[in-house]
Amino acid sequence: MIRFARMVQGPAAQLALCLVLAVLTRAFAFGDPVYGIDENWYLFVAERLASGDRLYTDIWDRKPPGLFAIYLAAYVFPDPLAAIQFMAGASAALTAFLVWRMAAKISHPLAGGISALFYLTLLTQLNGATGQSPVFYNLLIALAAYLVIFSPHILRKRRIAIGPALAMVAAGAAIIIKPTAGFEAAFLGLWASWRLVREASGETWANTARIALLAVLGALPALAVIACYVAMGRFEDFWSATVLSNFVKEAQAADALRYHRAFLAPLLLALPLGAMALSFLRAPATPFAPYRLPMGLWVLAALAGVLSVPNFYQHYFIPFAVPLSIAVAPFFSRSGLLVGLGYLAALTPLLESQPWNFGPTNVRKDQYARLAEAVRSRGEGAPLLVYDAPASLYSVAGTSPPSKLSFPNHLWDRLERNVSGIDTREEVARILAERPATVVMSAATSELATNLETRNLVEQYVRRCREVENFEILGWQPSPDIDLYTHCRSTS
Repeated sequence: MIRFARMVQGPAAQLALCLVLAVLTRAFAFGDPVYGIDENWYLFVAERLASGDRLYTDIWDRKPPGLFAIYLAAYVFPDPLAAIQFMAGASAALTAFLVWRMAAKISHPLAGGISALFYLTLLTQLNGATGQSPVFYNLLIALAAYLVIFSPHILRKRRIAIGPALAMVAAGAAIIIKPTAGFEAAFLGLWASWRLVREASGETWANTARIALLAVLGALPALAVIACYVAMGRFEDFWSATVLSNFVKEAQAADALRYHRAFLAPLLLALPLGAMALSFLRAPATPFAPYRLPMGLWVLAALAGVLSVPNFYQHYFIPFAVPLSIAVAPFFSRSGLLVGLGYLAALTPLLESQPWNFGPTNVRKDQYARLAEAVRSRGEGAPLLVYDAPASLYSVAGTSPPSKLSFPNHLWDRLERNVSGIDTREEVARILAERPATVVMSAATSELATNLETRNLVEQYVRRCREVENFEILGWQPSPDIDLYTHCRSTS
């Protein structure tokens, strides 16, 4: 333990270990095209954008353009799936490194390693082993927090605080990846402003100018995006998708499953939550004492971001994993025994994610390949409707999606009904009126989750298709059993 403690004193060793740990905890999902619904969709959108489609106008989603810009960058490489998973792994490793550096400041380097390991293992437990959006924007928020809370004087030139200025740009960039990062960004901006006022008391006008500058820098990424859409004459599409649509989801707030998932998530995080609570309860004469207030506020800001979404899934808690992982370090640093137990505790999330088990990934690869080949061979270039299956099947078939609502959830999920401003039932009826030759849809459905209006329309349509084959994709939602209907246009 002593030798290991000496090894991890320096940042180079810490970064190297984070890179190794990121590979070990995430390699099991590498190359899996259907590990998650969202990643499959983001890659499909990026492909459509690369082929000339316009985001929000030709292909609809409520996510900000920053996320799709990251995925679009993956299309510079021959294998975009491998590229985005590599980029996500690098982002996870760099975030873990920053977590280590911050945790070491409130404990010691050996305990900081526990925090870094906790972050990486929690990612896999919370379904963040590939390219979920928080995997990317957590890096920006962690960098901003490091510059604002833990190293506020870094890069300081005379009276100009370059570090907080860069932090605000990073936090602003996180918001254009996902707006829920705004809660953490707002906290960091307010904390940076408070420090400015405290350190330069009496300079009212100068402080006001500095705080205004920080606010402008934080807003700069979003203002740049808005300016681009205004210049292109498509601001209304952008505003409707990324802002207004988020206020048309009342059904999710009343969803019974929402509260069931909300209850399960804290159970998954019970161990680090307990360690964090014990960290805050420790006597004040510790390295954590000067950071207790900002860390507590950061934890609350991250939690506010999670609770602001009118739904709960495991991966929604990934942003919370950053301050949570840092805050466990003071507790585990109390003794050598607790340090050892801390490393064991940080491995417990792996009991659920089992990154040593490559079997499910290999099964999904084979299952998806069989479904993709069937779609390709039975209707390449022909009109296709993917109702509640991987959106990437449109690319496989070499055909364009029949609607700007090409994310299957926008068609089948009852909580997404009419959220886009388009009447979902009428849109599905319009698509079916164009007689798609092939339809891909789940074999079973759930009345709790499914938009029965659109499901009934599609079920009526596929009764006239001449052939149906059944496939399976392990873990796919809403159902792993998927039916492929073909020769639909040739029937009356």
